[in-house]
Amino acid sequence: SIKDPVVNDFGSMLKNTRICAIYTNGRKADSLYQKLVYPYTGILSTVLPSTSPANARYSLEKLIKEWAVIREYLI
Repeated sequence: SIKDPVVNDFGSMLKNTRICAIYTNGRKADSLYQKLVYPYTGILSTVLPSTSPANARYSLEKLIKEWAVIREYLI
């Protein structure tokens, strides 16, 4: 569980970059991004399933399939 999150200065970090996509690892991370970071970046996020072992709903194969959407941004 995430309590008292400390946010990095993403607005400054992303200001002079070509980053155009933000993917978050789970709903809680996405919620925190939307609340604390999006107002400074203006970059919409896409939530991906959590890779936490507590997320037993997703098999490794399903996680790999869901997370494959980021591949185009990594190459």
